[in-house]
This record gives sequence, C-alpha cells and structure tokens, in this order.
Amino acid sequence: MNNNLYETVCGICPHFRQQPVEKVSRWADSYLSLPFISNKDYFRLHKDILTPTTFKVDVDQFTNEIEPYLQKFKHWGDKYWDQNRLGLPLVNITGELDEKNDPSTMPLDEHFSEYQTDIIYHDPDIKEKTEICDLPSLEVLEPLFPYLIRSSILWWDKGAGFSKHIDVFLPATNLRLWGTTKPIDCHFEGFEIPEIEPGRLYVIDTSKPHWGSALFDNTYQFFLSLQLEAFTVIEKNLLPS
Repeated sequence: MNNNLYETVCGICPHFRQQPVEKVSRWADSYLSLPFISNKDYFRLHKDILTPTTFKVDVDQFTNEIEPYLQKFKHWGDKYWDQNRLGLPLVNITGELDEKNDPSTMPLDEHFSEYQTDIIYHDPDIKEKTEICDLPSLEVLEPLFPYLIRSSILWWDKGAGFSKHIDVFLPATNLRLWGTTKPIDCHFEGFEIPEIEPGRLYVIDTSKPHWGSALFDNTYQFFLSLQLEAFTVIEKNLLPS
C-alpha cells in the first residue's frame, strides 16, 4: 500500500491508524475493487438531500408488527450507552437475528476495527435477508429486495441520535434509502431539510455531513443500503421533491 493511499484512507477514517497497515491495505484494496456509480448518475437519483420515492410503509401496521421483535434489537455499536439507540438487521451476513457482532447493528468502520480479521466486509458483501423482510407492512419494498444489502431498522428514543458523519464517499459503491415513522431532528451541513413524511422512503444523500436525534420515544427508521443495480428501480419510483 503506497503512502499516499494510506494517508487518504486514514484522512477519511482517522481511527484506522490504530489498525495494522496490512489490514488497512486489505480494506483499501477490497474497497477499490467494488463497482462504483459515476457522480453524474448518482446525482440523477439524488436530486435533493432527501428525494421522495413512491415507497411508503404503513406506520401503524409496521409498529404493531415489529413489537414481537423488540427483544431482538441490539444496542447500536459499542458507544453512547446512555442513549436508547438500537438496531435490528434487515440484511446481515447470516440472515439470523441473533448474529454475533452483527455489522448491520453497528457502524461498519467500527465492525472493521473491532471484529474483522481474515475477511473484510463492505456493504455489498453483506446480503442475507432476515425474517424481518417478511413483515407484511414491508411488502411495499419488495421491488427493492433483490438489491438489498447491509440494512437495518433503527429504534431511537427521545434524545438518541447520531453525531455528524458521512456514510457514503463519492464515487459511491452503494445507494441509500431512508425513512422514519416519526419526525426527527435531522440536519445536513449547508442544506435545508424538506418536511419529512412518516413512512415515506427517501433517496438520501449521505455523502454530505449529517446528524440527527429523535424527538419522540419509539421512533423507528428504515436504513436501507442497496446494490448499484437498484438504480433503475429507484429512478422509476422517484417523486418530485
């Protein structure tokens, strides 16, 4: 791994400096081997920070159907234990809800640092759907299911949230959709946020610094990552923003 690439990677993820150079090199090599979408095509979908789609989950139905699974949610990562922020996998490595050290219930860079040794995982490598995808309220998302990769349901109580971060680097290796069952305090650096419709799925531009927190208890969010092949399906289902 040449020094320029190492410095670029560690500039984006400073905590990678705490990892062996050989491990960071394998991460970079595997990441650069992934397919990318051109920035031109990326912004064909990301017409705004949040671009609405026709996909909409019935919030009341989903809230009732997810209740039997509340004990299956796990704390999101190994930080901020004072906040009730949890995750339940829609897609993970095994397709099981009790997967140990599940990369779909923590930041993927944290999973890399703490749990990845021989195998390096990026979003497109994580593609086994769990039984949560079978909930009747999520049938509206079936056109997306063939393309679904590392994805989760997030559960936040009031005050829980994420600090400022970026999820996708351009050119992107995956596409993101997001929605929420209740309004949240959502911010994107330098952008005004349109009114968010509960249950509506949005193409979200997570290449921009963003952060947010729940305004209400029992706020569920749909955090979907998709293969680039989902481009056409998403484009056909865009609404005017």
